[in-house]
Amino acid sequence: MFKKHNKSIVAFTLLLLAIIAIIFIFLKEDKKDLATKSIKNDNEISNLSKEDIELGAGYGLQLKKSNSEEDSQLNGQISMETPQDKLEIEFNNRGSTGQYILKVFYDYEEIKFKAGDEEEYNPSYTFQLESLKSINIPLNLTKDIKKDNKSHKITVGVYASPEKNAKTIKAMTNTFGVTIDYELVFNEGEGKISLIQKPSNPMKIMDVQFQGIMINNDFKSDNQAMFPPYSLKVKKGEKVKLAYRAGGYQDVEDYLILSMLDWNQINMDEKPYLLLKNEPTKLGYGTFHIIAPNKPGLYEFTSFIIPDPTKNKNENNFFMAETAYRFTIEVEE
Repeated sequence: MFKKHNKSIVAFTLLLLAIIAIIFIFLKEDKKDLATKSIKNDNEISNLSKEDIELGAGYGLQLKKSNSEEDSQLNGQISMETPQDKLEIEFNNRGSTGQYILKVFYDYEEIKFKAGDEEEYNPSYTFQLESLKSINIPLNLTKDIKKDNKSHKITVGVYASPEKNAKTIKAMTNTFGVTIDYELVFNEGEGKISLIQKPSNPMKIMDVQFQGIMINNDFKSDNQAMFPPYSLKVKKGEKVKLAYRAGGYQDVEDYLILSMLDWNQINMDEKPYLLLKNEPTKLGYGTFHIIAPNKPGLYEFTSFIIPDPTKNKNENNFFMAETAYRFTIEVEE
């Protein structure tokens, strides 16, 4: 009689522990946030080749006036006589040997430029660079830019492996390159910076301990967020809905989100970028639409965020921009 009763207690205890373990696992999975990857993704990423997982090993980037004997930029400000003054990109590759792409944005809109030994103006410039090597790239901005009495923002970015897709290599990264926001000053002192758009409020403010940007197809506006899928299947010309979770910066009034598809700037809600108000330590949530290409194929989707885009550059707001995790838009037949 005693032995049967003892066995019943043991069985009940084991059953209770199993139930508690299941509840714990469920709660743990339910509370994934922006700082947590799934075990499945970690395993897949760790099994990739060294070339693929070291996209975020670290890079150095600087924009300056060409042939200048002294530092031509101070705290992000570059003094120029005209917008067509010769500039120079210095890029240090502490990542992997491979292909890289250079992009330039003027007042946060993609422009054409002439880089390296090219004779024509193009919206991008691709080059090969070995690991632990550096390159200096001569840069001339498009002649369409005219001098005025205002300051203007020029954003330059160099990104790794533009020929690859997250879907193909089964990996995501938000450290696939470097983006830096500068200010061009055509007159002595600081000019007023004006953008066409006015900052709007995010759809919702969330209490999430995160600073930066995440874009995906997770439309649950609660205090958590998931990483994007490796790829998102869409139809040709489809109006694709995406969600952002962004901001959370201290001492910042607003922030700007700019996106690229296949390394070309793409409109977000029919605008070149999103300009949103920031609430310190809080994360903004909202949605936007892009239009899928009409040609089937794989298109890499990337975004970056610029804090205080409407302010003049100084030592307090001159730093590397943060990027969202890249993923693939898969346009079906």
